[in-house]
Amino acid sequence: MKRIFSLLLLTLSLAWGQGAPPENMGFLRFVNLVDMGTGNTTLEINGKVIWKPGYTVGQRTGALPYSEGSHKFVVKREGCLPAETSLPVERGKAQTLIGYAEEIFDEDGNSLGYQIKIARMRQHTPEKGLVVTFVSFCKDEKLDLVIEEAMSGETFIHAVDRRRSSRLKLVDEGRVRAVVKHDGEPIGTIKVDELGNYVVMIFENEKGEKQLQTFYDPEFMISGS
Repeated sequence: MKRIFSLLLLTLSLAWGQGAPPENMGFLRFVNLVDMGTGNTTLEINGKVIWKPGYTVGQRTGALPYSEGSHKFVVKREGCLPAETSLPVERGKAQTLIGYAEEIFDEDGNSLGYQIKIARMRQHTPEKGLVVTFVSFCKDEKLDLVIEEAMSGETFIHAVDRRRSSRLKLVDEGRVRAVVKHDGEPIGTIKVDELGNYVVMIFENEKGEKQLQTFYDPEFMISGS
């Protein structure tokens, strides 16, 4: 993933030199949560594959600059039905696109396989302290989570609605070592060594098991769309 970031930084440097990006640009980031199917997940924007090797589960891009206006996005993985949609890029705004997959059924309840979907998450003003934004891409309409924070010894009960973000302030300062549980079972951990905004994305694998991915961003948090 470091190589992806390096190539993106090189591209931005060559495009803009040492100056600021053009005023009509907006920024996109893609996060892959597609855990069904085989092989890696590919992202196409306006017919161009962004990273030919594709993305493993949990991988994400850096900030991708695109001009203001509508752009076409296609997310594919072998064994899944692809997602195809057009989404707007707003001038001076940043957004994250989340690729995930859901099992779909016909009218008789028979499985039609897994459909990749794209969730669009918008920019949100950072908050003070150590704030974690949770968002669920599971089939459950609501997840009741238990977050056990080892450094402070506190336990938080936190509900997350499907495809709606929910923010939780864990501490004002200091480190965090937290275990996230659902129905009494650990689904992942949150490890934080500095203040800022952290995103926790919860999703399901092909077996229906819940798992999570986290990332840190000092200027970007996600809100439901």
